[in-house]
Amino acid sequence: EILRLFLRPGGKIIWLEDCDQNIYEKQPVVLNQFVRYKSKINYRSPETITKFIQDTLSIDFEQGNCLPGLGVNVHGYKSAEEQIKIAGKIVQQLVRDGFVPNDIAVITCTGYNKSVFYKRDQIGGIDLRYFTDQYDDNGDQIMTDGVLLFDSIFRFKGQEAASIILVDVDPTMKKLTRSERVLFCGMTRATVKLDMLVNEENEFNSQFFNR
Repeated sequence: EILRLFLRPGGKIIWLEDCDQNIYEKQPVVLNQFVRYKSKINYRSPETITKFIQDTLSIDFEQGNCLPGLGVNVHGYKSAEEQIKIAGKIVQQLVRDGFVPNDIAVITCTGYNKSVFYKRDQIGGIDLRYFTDQYDDNGDQIMTDGVLLFDSIFRFKGQEAASIILVDVDPTMKKLTRSERVLFCGMTRATVKLDMLVNEENEFNSQFFNR
């Protein structure tokens, strides 16, 4: 009803929703008298990343991208702090492979201020760009001046990058359905290459190795 206040007479509303990426666990909006169209086709993820997701997560979807992509690399860690050095090496290798920093995003599966990467100045010698927890006079978020983005999947949802480094992969077994949605949302942000930093002592993560 609020949306209708902004419409011209006879205007139409298009409502987009993806229950597989409902990482906030919000109840679906009741949409009476809406024409509904459902699709399980993912056009963003290339073939190699799509196959990896289908082999490891229980979320059902169809491949709509015929490009091969550069696949998925999984890197194990035992303590969260180990990820800093691992991610640094990944970033340096990606740059050597031709990715520019603006093509790369380091995305945490937890709250961004709970990650070991929170408020770090650099990863792999490249300055980080992240939310400063402050807003300008127009209400826009103030980011640091770095070129390599660090953010949480909760803030990065709906965006994409050629190379995604998914960090803090440590699903909660008691909330596995939600954890899988978070992983699905994060893994499908990558349009070319996906790297995952996973807690190797987490039972769920064992399936990510040797794929």
